[in-house]
Amino acid sequence: MADSEHDHHSSWSDAQGQIIDWTRFPSKVRQSTWIDFIKTYPFEKTYLGPMSRWPDELRRLAVQIMFSPFPRMVYWGEDQAILYNQAASTLLGSKHPSFALGNRFVDVWGPEIHEKHMKMIRASLDRGTVAQAKEMEAILERNGFIEETYWDVVLQPCSGPDGNMVAVLNTYQECTSSVFQHQRRTIIDRIQAIIPTVDNFPDLWTSVANELRNNLHDTAYLLFYTAVNQPNESGYAHAIDRVDTFQLELQIVSGVAGQPFESVVHVGERFPRPSLGAVFAEARKTQQVIVLQQDRLPPELALLIPDRGFVTTACVLPIASVSGQQIAFAVLGMNPRRQFTDESRLFLSHMNDLISKAAALISLPEEQRRDQEKFEQINLALSQQLQIIALKAEKNEETFTRMAQNAPFGMYMFDRDGNPIYVNNAYLRLIGLNRDTFEQAASRGLAWKDTIYEEDIDLASNIWTRMRDSKTAQTFEYRVKIPPTQPGENFGIRTLETISFPEIDNSGRIVTVQGWLMDISPRKRLESLMAQRLEDALETRRASENFIDMVSHEMRNPLSAILQLADGILGSFDFEPAKDPVSLPADTVNMMIDAAQTITLCAQHQKCIVDDILTLSKLDSSLLVITPDKVHPPTLIEKSLKMYEAELARADIEAKLVIEQSYVDAQLNYVMLDPSRVLQVIINLLTNGIKFTRDCPTRKLSVYLSAFEQPPVGGQRSVSFIEPRPRQSSLSTSPEWGPGGEVYIQFAVQDTGKGLTEDELKLLWQRFSQANPKTYKQYGGSGLGLFISRELTELQGGQIGVHSEAGVGSIFMFYIKARRCVDEPKTRQTSFSAPTATSPVLLPHTASEARRANVSEGSVHTLSSLSRTVAPEDIHILIVEDNKINQRVMSQQLRKLGCVVHTADHGQDCLDFLETTVFTSNSKNTPLSVILMDLEMPVMDGLTCVRRIREQEATGKVTGHVPVIAITANARSEQINIAMEAGMDTVVTKPFRIPDLVPRMQSLLSEYPAK
Repeated sequence: MADSEHDHHSSWSDAQGQIIDWTRFPSKVRQSTWIDFIKTYPFEKTYLGPMSRWPDELRRLAVQIMFSPFPRMVYWGEDQAILYNQAASTLLGSKHPSFALGNRFVDVWGPEIHEKHMKMIRASLDRGTVAQAKEMEAILERNGFIEETYWDVVLQPCSGPDGNMVAVLNTYQECTSSVFQHQRRTIIDRIQAIIPTVDNFPDLWTSVANELRNNLHDTAYLLFYTAVNQPNESGYAHAIDRVDTFQLELQIVSGVAGQPFESVVHVGERFPRPSLGAVFAEARKTQQVIVLQQDRLPPELALLIPDRGFVTTACVLPIASVSGQQIAFAVLGMNPRRQFTDESRLFLSHMNDLISKAAALISLPEEQRRDQEKFEQINLALSQQLQIIALKAEKNEETFTRMAQNAPFGMYMFDRDGNPIYVNNAYLRLIGLNRDTFEQAASRGLAWKDTIYEEDIDLASNIWTRMRDSKTAQTFEYRVKIPPTQPGENFGIRTLETISFPEIDNSGRIVTVQGWLMDISPRKRLESLMAQRLEDALETRRASENFIDMVSHEMRNPLSAILQLADGILGSFDFEPAKDPVSLPADTVNMMIDAAQTITLCAQHQKCIVDDILTLSKLDSSLLVITPDKVHPPTLIEKSLKMYEAELARADIEAKLVIEQSYVDAQLNYVMLDPSRVLQVIINLLTNGIKFTRDCPTRKLSVYLSAFEQPPVGGQRSVSFIEPRPRQSSLSTSPEWGPGGEVYIQFAVQDTGKGLTEDELKLLWQRFSQANPKTYKQYGGSGLGLFISRELTELQGGQIGVHSEAGVGSIFMFYIKARRCVDEPKTRQTSFSAPTATSPVLLPHTASEARRANVSEGSVHTLSSLSRTVAPEDIHILIVEDNKINQRVMSQQLRKLGCVVHTADHGQDCLDFLETTVFTSNSKNTPLSVILMDLEMPVMDGLTCVRRIREQEATGKVTGHVPVIAITANARSEQINIAMEAGMDTVVTKPFRIPDLVPRMQSLLSEYPAK
């Protein structure tokens, strides 16, 4: 901060020390061509005297006016000697420079103007205000001809060291355009006012000529040529109709006298150009105002107008009746001292319209004329209203100027070189400068550059250059230094946003650069605060996820050992008592089997809770992704029922799957949906159904499957869907869903359990909430199942609902959005024969069937049943696991199957063992089929180890492909993806059972046969 303050003071000191007085130090000031001219001008021969003797007051005034882009003059001393800047030189015309520069006012402008000038100054001194003159006419030679101009003049007395007046500063502001507009509007208004007062053509021509004669601003003269024929009651017959040639007679001459105009003109296209006859023929044909200039101007119209010069532009106005017959032509010679512009053409077109309307009104029948008069009255009222609006617009323009000056945001206008033309008060306040300091900085170059924070100067300069080169608007942010308000304070920093756009003329050259400036410092502070809060929130979420991952990891490790030990117990009783010499009593066997099954169910229940918490974490972080796959919905439901086959049999619950007619009518086979997420919802609902039905007199569980082309609206089986929450993105639109049509698959799970009361229904669908707090003690559960089910259902574009009666039972129903599968799998699943509503799938429910399902045929496969399909000598396994309990339990269960098992405590032990196997050139050649590798271990973790293995395969140190299965308690999908990217062939998450692991190994070994 100290260095920044020192640099700023140094920059300011340099600026203050820069010399700008070119009158005193001509060689030390950057100079323009005009200042060079002024410095070398022989003022010693004028009333101002040599520049070296100029008083300080005159020097200051000279420096001040030379920097202004607007006309400025100084009248110095008693002699009123004139000094002016470059912009004012055009006002002097041929008097500049020798007759005006340094000479007396009275000699330059004459005694009469000098006297008026002195009266204005004396009146100014008497009133104590500046003297002003509005719309002062000045005839100037500019743009290549002598031009009539108008100016607003301000005379400001200037004092000397003793307080007396020593000079007058004269400021000029051009108002030519506004004066012209006012004069033209006055003429149009007066012509409009006389239209209702005339009822024949001669009076119309005379009235228009009188108005133009009294207001000879835009026009020098006016001629009216009318048709040659006998007049009718309106004054003239419509003699010019569909003939090729005709005659016109000069009726009115106004503005000039004694000029030899043709009294009769023959009109036709065959007459030579430029001639009035040919011009009138063209005007009759086009019915447009014809502008005649240069070669097109007939010689007889190029008249010499006293005190104005020769007419160089004339215009012909065709006047026709309402039926289109030509009545007359008006010829106007334009003022030689005014440029003919688009505004001039618009003025003549408007006047032509008025005269033509008046002529049409006169030519109308009486009844039509009355209607037309009413219309003209309305038109007059509208014109008056437009005039009022125009006056309001002028007033609004003044208001806008005041508003811009007092606007809360900065407004600016620079020339193409960056010199300021206009800045409002807010602009100066935002950059921290007053107007005097800003103007002094402007005299040295780019005024805004000194205020910019040092690190942003290059940015601002580059964008300024880019805008000038590309001629396009630019928006950017930069910082400025704000001077301290109290002694001893440091410079402040303010962040500004500017929108700059160039004004480009017809030649493509930048004329000005305009724009707005806004203080965005509060917004920047808010953005910084929000960014910090976002970072804090992300850090909190990361900490929460890490905690959940840690809890999940630490719970899954022991659960895996519990499940595998329970499987070992169950496998120990898979024998025929008659063949076993040592047998236990049947009651003891049944008690031990029941205890092992209870341990398995409790472990699975604990696993469900961990999975629910992990799913909830993903939902809260918006990390859960729907991944579509080709699915046969009836088979998906059959799979879920198969998973609970043993538990259903043990609880003596009759379960069935019913395919409803709507599903059959939809003719669905395979559809695109996320099977894991749908299965998760079905399992949650089945778990609840079993939990609340097992102790009821009637124990039945039904799963219904239906399909619809449009979203179901509820009402089936009295179920009402709950209103879904809005989702940010639409489901099933990404390419992975395929091109098939949308279809809505509906599932329903109905039980004959205890049912729910109205009060209990209100508590459903909320996280960590159960219908009745007492149910936890009786039935268990985390209170997350239905909340997660709702989230998953809505995430898949569907809804979920419930209908329940206390003591009768409940039905939970949900639907999800899917797509028809266009490319069906070549091998269709055969585990399900499509039943209908009259042929449900029935699962076993007797006690004997339950025993067989639990021990040998159900979803809980035993070790011995698997051993009959696995050849022990074909599978050689290396278990890499740092947890000794998990390592020992897994080894025991796999050895029971006949597998050859080796163990390692971490990744480095694994690499060392690998060097002794058939995958290397080592002479030991120990057989190895597959590696089961944990991920989180000391010394070397599993991810690093598998990467090393794949690197050795690439270099040839390890031959062939080493099958590696990740055995991990990290269950997040992103963690599984990281493992697969590291080189794992597949991932098995803890807790798992050996009967589930063996098929995974068999599948992998079929792809990579053991060496």
